[in-house]
Amino acid sequence: MRSQPASLWRPSPARFGRLMLGLSIFGAGEACLVAAGLGNSPWTVFAQGVSLHTPLSIGGATIAISVVVLLLWFPLRQRPGLGTVCNAIWIGVAIEAALWVLPDDPALGYRWVLMLGGVALVALERKWMKKSCTSSSLGARRGVCPARIACAAPTIIDRRACRKTCSSR
Repeated sequence: MRSQPASLWRPSPARFGRLMLGLSIFGAGEACLVAAGLGNSPWTVFAQGVSLHTPLSIGGATIAISVVVLLLWFPLRQRPGLGTVCNAIWIGVAIEAALWVLPDDPALGYRWVLMLGGVALVALERKWMKKSCTSSSLGARRGVCPARIACAAPTIIDRRACRKTCSSR
């Protein structure tokens, strides 16, 4: 007899803890990159641009952008899981919390340390959570991150392309 798949909304405490720890590590890594001022990931660059032109902070902009992308899921008939929703909210919170404790204008040597530390934290999160787009959501099997569905939307809309891609593997 085949077992039912786990609910995307009822993780075990261990799985939920792993999800939140992974999202926190990822958010801290992104915050290190922001504080370093030497380059960001594409999603964070977008959030930083939004934060410069609105009253939102970079963490708030990250959350707002993620929520907008999640709203775009409905016409695509995609259902987010708990991990997806936590991803959309918690990474922005983690970025804000980490930026609060990091220096505003560090010296160049410290900026390099922050940049390398940020890259290492993001890499650690991806390695630890078994590789994926903001790996925590998928590694904890709680859904996908908002950026992943934004990238996949054209394929989801064109079902023929999706079937062709899936059948060629």
